[in-house]
Amino acid sequence: MKRASSEKLGYRSRFVSEPPDMYGVDILSCPYHELAKELGEEKAVLCICHMDKEYSKGFRHIRYERYSAVSEGAEVCEYRLRFDPEMP
Repeated sequence: MKRASSEKLGYRSRFVSEPPDMYGVDILSCPYHELAKELGEEKAVLCICHMDKEYSKGFRHIRYERYSAVSEGAEVCEYRLRFDPEMP
């Protein structure tokens, strides 16, 4: 399994790909979510999670998809980036 540089920041992840047009990563453990849990404020991290979609809108021809999030009760955060020539 490839290691992500984000592991140094406290994330655990695994890479997923469906060549040639999709790159994905599953986040297995998130330091923001872990800290929010420790503080008893799990819902506070949701605002950070929701920013991902907004930040991802600026990439030309890239479609951002997230099917699940640890902060919403899922086992993993599923991030998928797909090349889409139809997108501006």
